[in-house]
Amino acid sequence: MNNKKKTKVLITSEIDSKHLKMLEEKCKIILRGRAVNSSSILDERRMIEVARENKDITILIVGADQITSNVLDEFDSLKLIECTRGNPINVDIKACTERGILVTNTPGRNANAVSEFTIALMICCARKIPQAYLSIKNRDCTVEQSFDRKNKKDVVWLHPSLKEHPYVKFRGFELDEKVLGLVGLGAIGLNVAEKARSFHMRVIAYDPYVSDEVFKKNHIEKVELNYLLKNADFISLHAKVTKETVNLVDKEELSMMKNTAYLINTARGALINQKALYEALLSKQIAGAALDVFEDEPLTSQNPLINLDNLILTPHIGGASSDVVRHHSKMAVKDIFSFLEGQPPINLVN
Repeated sequence: MNNKKKTKVLITSEIDSKHLKMLEEKCKIILRGRAVNSSSILDERRMIEVARENKDITILIVGADQITSNVLDEFDSLKLIECTRGNPINVDIKACTERGILVTNTPGRNANAVSEFTIALMICCARKIPQAYLSIKNRDCTVEQSFDRKNKKDVVWLHPSLKEHPYVKFRGFELDEKVLGLVGLGAIGLNVAEKARSFHMRVIAYDPYVSDEVFKKNHIEKVELNYLLKNADFISLHAKVTKETVNLVDKEELSMMKNTAYLINTARGALINQKALYEALLSKQIAGAALDVFEDEPLTSQNPLINLDNLILTPHIGGASSDVVRHHSKMAVKDIFSFLEGQPPINLVN
C-alpha cells in the first residue's frame, strides 16, 4: 500500500515494539513525546506545538499528555483518540464529543501490576522488610569486622556489640488468616482479592456500586464501610476520586481502625486526609501505613510523612511495569484496527 493512502497516526504514548510494527503495516506513524522519550509527558503548550506540526492526522494515541479543547482545535481531521490509561482524565471528553472525535481507553491495563504491588506493600508492612533493609544499609545492625564463629552450622545474626537483635526487632506477622478490607472493587480490587486468597486471607469489601453477584462469584464478603474499618487487619483503597470519595478516610474513619491495622493506598492520594493520617501514625493510633500516592506529587523534602518510622513511602510506581505497556499497546491496537475496519471500538468512552 502506498504511504500516502495510509491513515496517519500520531503516537505520544509508550507503545511496545510488537504492536508498533503491527500499526506500521497499516498506518503512517509519527512518534513524539513518550513514544521516543519515556520521561516526557506533554503539557498543553507542548502538545499544541506537536499538533500544529501534525494537523492532518486521523488517530492520536496518548498517555498522560494534556488533550484540551485548545489542543483539539489544532487538528484538522482527527477522528479517534486512544488514551492508554484506565481513566482518561487528561482528555477533554466533552470537547471531543462536540467535535465528533471518538475517545477510547485501556481499562485494567495495570490491574495486575498494581495488585501485585499492593500485596508487596502488605508483606513489607507485616514483615518490616524496608526497616530491616535500612538497618543494614545504615550500618545499624552490622559489626566493624568479621569474627571467628566456632559453630558454622548454626549462624545467627548476633554479636555483643549490637544494641538490638534484628530477629526480635523486626519480628512481624503472617498474612495467613488476617482480614483484608478492600474499599473499591474494580479491576484492581478484584485482582488484589484473588491474590490475597492465595495467602489464605479473609477478604471483605465495601463498594456500593458492585452487584452482589460479583461479590459472590469472587468469594468476597460484602460489608458496610464502618464494619470494614473496625474489623480489617489491612485496609486497601482502590476507589476512584469523586465528590463522595475525597477524604474518604479521615479522622473519624481512622479512629475506627484497630490499633494493629495497616492502611494501604495505591489508588489516589485524595482518598485520604493526609494530615489526619499523619497524626494517627504519629500517635500510633494505627500500626502503620503504606502509600504509593499522595495529595501532591512529588513530595517535598520537608514533608513530615517522610520522618515517620511506621510509614512506607513509594513514588507512585504501582503501575510501573514494562508489562503494562504491553497490555495497553495490545488493547489500543485492537481498538484502532476495529475503527479502521468501520467497527465500533471495544473500549469506547464517549
